[in-house]
Amino acid sequence: LDGSVTEVGYKSERWVIKKFADLPNELYIKITNVKFGALEGHMKEAERKQFIDFCQKNKEVFGKYIWVDSLLMDYRNEKKWIISDLRFLEEWSEMLKLDAVKIRIVREGYNDGIQEISHYKTDCTVYNNGDMIDLKDKVRDILNELELL
Repeated sequence: LDGSVTEVGYKSERWVIKKFADLPNELYIKITNVKFGALEGHMKEAERKQFIDFCQKNKEVFGKYIWVDSLLMDYRNEKKWIISDLRFLEEWSEMLKLDAVKIRIVREGYNDGIQEISHYKTDCTVYNNGDMIDLKDKVRDILNELELL
């Protein structure tokens, strides 16, 4: 992402939105010229599976922390990060070291097939049964309650 906090509705300049998949996604697009947002249905699912395989193969070659390290190398304490996609054990381990607040997002009927950390204890849970605006509002409320905004 470009680090723009206003596009997701967080008005504080102290926050930056990140994903562990930012760099792998960028590399995958450069290699394949495939952009997930332009795909639909079965094409999107098939390409997503190939993307996950790409990420896993890179972990095998460069070590399981390759995507974690690539994201966190730019971390500075002057801005707080929202990492919006935490799925794997190595990502979880690093967030524990950083004493991060962990918010589980649960969407009824959705399963991405990645269950490595699904049973781990989080600081709070958000039930995402509405649209993206509802989800952002719920997360913003939690961040306010924790006095992080």
